[in-house]
Amino acid sequence: MKQIILFLILILSLASCSGGLENLGSISIKNVSSDTIILRETTIELQEGDVVELWNDMSIETKQKDKVHVFYGLEHYLEGKSRGGMKLDALKTNPTILESKESARGRLVWSFQGKMAHIDILESGKYTFKAAVFTSDKELILNRASLIFKRRNK
Repeated sequence: MKQIILFLILILSLASCSGGLENLGSISIKNVSSDTIILRETTIELQEGDVVELWNDMSIETKQKDKVHVFYGLEHYLEGKSRGGMKLDALKTNPTILESKESARGRLVWSFQGKMAHIDILESGKYTFKAAVFTSDKELILNRASLIFKRRNK
């Protein structure tokens, strides 16, 4: 009987935990920027003290299995004023989840999700995030790229 009660308490405590993250929005990018930068954007209301985690949901195809570089260029603005930018290595995530690597017709098909970085919010307001995807591999096929914004629950 004690084991059943402990099991129920464990299940209820896990069910009440949302993982500590709240999805705020995302930027879906369908094309790699090369000569022309292709920016996509989203606007999110944030509060001072928020910690916004930047997650990647990506699927690519490439012939270069070890030498490919893929990154997001990200700019962020508060109420229209620039708050800076950053370069995020899309292939280096910690943790990495739902990863799949398959070889087909001489190409690597790689899909995964993972956390790349975080931003500490120092001032409340409407933040606009603008992002583009860049790569060193001119033959890379971008099947899916989403930059996902998640707030750590306080």
